[in-house]
Amino acid sequence: MRSMASLRVPVRISALSLAVSGIDAAVSVPLHPNILNQPIGEVIRNTPAWVGLHLFAALVCVLSVIGVAGVVAAHEGRLGRTGQTGLLLTLLGSAAAGAVASVEALAFPAVADTAPQLLDLNGPLFNWPFIGMGIIALCWLVGMGLRVSLPRGRQCFPVAPVFF
Repeated sequence: MRSMASLRVPVRISALSLAVSGIDAAVSVPLHPNILNQPIGEVIRNTPAWVGLHLFAALVCVLSVIGVAGVVAAHEGRLGRTGQTGLLLTLLGSAAAGAVASVEALAFPAVADTAPQLLDLNGPLFNWPFIGMGIIALCWLVGMGLRVSLPRGRQCFPVAPVFF
């Protein structure tokens, strides 16, 4: 079994993936409609960009994982406990957030059209397993913050990527 220190990843592609995931999140998250002040089925039907916003959210998760691989490769396994915790939280959160975003993008519009009562906040779909996935998805954000807690004096990507 190979260690994380031997992971071969194009660091520049990973840096670009991490940057694009941040920009994507910064642009798409503020555009998400408020689902707390009206029925979710109604919000989905009245938001033409619903599918696109949630597919972008899933893309953020994939790009984050590629970016994390570059962080691990750039530091050759010397992340420290906090960096490793951030890595673990980012991977768990990315998987959960990607799953939730995919379900919201692909299944929720059909449910909103045929049985919108299922999407009520007190309805059968919003039970503890789904809420638990949402809570785990928040680990992505915590992990992203902890990832910058790398070995003292080290940058996230030791060599700035040059794209020109």
